Amino acid sequence: MWYYNDGTNKPNGPHSEETVRQLINQHVINSTTQVWQEGMAQWCAAQESGLRDAFGLSKLASMEGGTSVSSNQNFAAVPQEYVYRDISSLGFWLQLFLAFDMVVTLVTTALSSVIVELLGLSGGGVPRIDLSPGMMGKFLAMTGFGALAGIIGLVTIVLFVIWCYRANANARALGATGMTYTPGWSVGWWFIPFANLIVPYFVVKEFYKAGKNPSNWQTKECDMIVHVWFGSWLGSILIGWVVGCYVAFQAFPFSDGSQIMAPSAYINIPSVMLQVAAGIAAILMIGRLSAYQRASAAVRIPGQSL
Repeated sequence: MWYYNDGTNKPNGPHSEETVRQLINQHVINSTTQVWQEGMAQWCAAQESGLRDAFGLSKLASMEGGTSVSSNQNFAAVPQEYVYRDISSLGFWLQLFLAFDMVVTLVTTALSSVIVELLGLSGGGVPRIDLSPGMMGKFLAMTGFGALAGIIGLVTIVLFVIWCYRANANARALGATGMTYTPGWSVGWWFIPFANLIVPYFVVKEFYKAGKNPSNWQTKECDMIVHVWFGSWLGSILIGWVVGCYVAFQAFPFSDGSQIMAPSAYINIPSVMLQVAAGIAAILMIGRLSAYQRASAAVRIPGQSL
């Protein structure tokens, strides 16, 4: 019994071989349509299956011409090292830690005023240390929360790069070919200074499109959520750098003893807001790509379901 990809999220079948050949004659199934039957390891183009003679292609001609890749991205030609693994569970944990990271970022920003208050800089002037029990309690609480924020941030980064690797590998396992960035470099580009401000956008954009529509991903547009995510993330980084440079050059006493630490606790708020926006966009992007890949797998891999 045969199944074929009719463009929906579920394989069309089972059909007898006689029925499938009739569909070929009726041009419902063409030479590049992905087909599968029990006993086949993977889906492949109809012209490269046991139905090849229905298109006037002999087995000998196929062997002499070598294995070709159809315009519909022959699924059987995908290297075996790329195995599809559902990223839904990984995506769930990543989304959860992204949410945690946004919360601790907002709380840490709010607590930054404690430093200003502790140094007695809320009104400007020369710093004076407030060592009262109440203020020291706030300082210790902020320090502990800062350590927690660091741990959550580190786990989030680790989960995200693993997700990038797995999403890229899945796109290839689902039949996407012609991709520029390998799964390894989907991770590697994040750790190359300066390049990591630009290249990761193209990396994620590529495997997102390939996971959304493996067969002809090059012709598809990327969802707006990917642009929003990277734009917000990059904006938060650049603003953070500007604020950091401003504080570094201006946070020393002037001749009149004035300080700028108090305003510096607030001028970083736009960066924080963009960071939160990037987190929300990332959560949506991760969920959508998981759904896209599950839908593609349901069509292309026997035994997979939505």
